[in-house]
Amino acid sequence: MTMHRLPLLINMLAILKLINFINSADSTVQQTTGIVLTYTQLSKNITQTLLTTFNCNSPEDCSSNGICGVTGGNCICDDGFTTFIDFNEYNTTITNNGTQSYKVKMCNYAQRRQLTAFCLSLLVGFGSEHFYLGKSDLGISKLVFYMFCCIANIIFFVIYMFFPQKRTLIEFIGQYEAIYLTYGFVMMLLWNIYDLYNIGTNAFTDGNEIGLYGWK
Repeated sequence: MTMHRLPLLINMLAILKLINFINSADSTVQQTTGIVLTYTQLSKNITQTLLTTFNCNSPEDCSSNGICGVTGGNCICDDGFTTFIDFNEYNTTITNNGTQSYKVKMCNYAQRRQLTAFCLSLLVGFGSEHFYLGKSDLGISKLVFYMFCCIANIIFFVIYMFFPQKRTLIEFIGQYEAIYLTYGFVMMLLWNIYDLYNIGTNAFTDGNEIGLYGWK
């Protein structure tokens, strides 16, 4: 029976230790503002991450991009700003059953603009809207697709129409050139419509999964 109860006792001690840590933190964090990110080593391979929001006392606690709310003491961010915590930036390794805390101010993140992304997609293309949103993987994919389906097709067309002596350079396309041109432009059109629709309905997020600041 004693051996069976041992894991339960260990778990209870770990829970009590965490509660004591939180209680001891509560006695000191009343003078702390913003968001506190705390890492606590519970065991050798288990780390507890606590995310706690405290009252703000001045605009500096809102990164000077907001004001303190009347109720609740949380920041009311200015238009186009929100709070973002990059956990990779605060990633830490804790040893000897210690703790590590970081203070993160609220309203610290400028949102990408929906209108800017829409104009880039409509007027520029070539994946520029995805680069703007911080999604370089999609931006590169669309840029490469454009290069093959748009620029390459234009080059082939110019060579075929205006440089007959160079037509041997594109003989590998042959009779499939028209199909290739049509397919490429249709795919480009569909991809543009898809992006414009999702940006226009504000369904896209940026590279940090933060929503876009919508047009008014």
